[in-house]
This record gives sequence, structure tokens and C-alpha cells, in this order.
Amino acid sequence: MRYKIAALGQPDEVFPFLQIGIDTYTPESGNALSRQVASLVKDGYALFFVSQSCLSENPALLSSYDHHPSVTIVPIPGLDSEPSLGLERIQSMVEKALGQNIL
Repeated sequence: MRYKIAALGQPDEVFPFLQIGIDTYTPESGNALSRQVASLVKDGYALFFVSQSCLSENPALLSSYDHHPSVTIVPIPGLDSEPSLGLERIQSMVEKALGQNIL
């Protein structure tokens, strides 16, 4: 099965993804983002680049797909935000896997 890639965020945040042929979506606010991602998963999407501004409104979205075998959600920094959410998540995963944070 071929999976698709999507980028979710404000138009100016996901414009670079559009330029390389990735489908882009402007997310609905609040809990509607979870429903939108679930709908895209049903349509065959497996890799999601989601802006930190969207994830700050719905932080449970990251953990809801942690154990899904074919869905990956990657936080991307917005134009005016620090890249801390994605970095913190990676550091946490490395610490769980190795028992200490080596980053």
C-alpha cells in the first residue's frame, strides 16, 4: 500500500511543503484537528507534518498516534515559534530508549 504525506498548519507555515508536492491543509481549530487527522488517516495518509501552533491547541494529538503502526506525526516549528516542542519530544524518546538523554 502506498501512503501519502500531509502538512497541516497555516498557509505561510506549510508553503514550503506545497512547493515539493506534499498535500497541505489548514487545520480546523481545537479538537477538530484530531478529527481532521483521523479522516486523513482513513484516506491513506501516514506521515503528518503539523505546525507547533496547531499542536499547542491540541497537545494530545501527538500521544494519540504514538502506538499506531503506520502513522507518524512530526511537529514543525512555525515562523514565529521556537523549535522546542519537536526537540523536547525527540529528547524524551531518546531518554526512554537509552535510559538517559544523550542529546
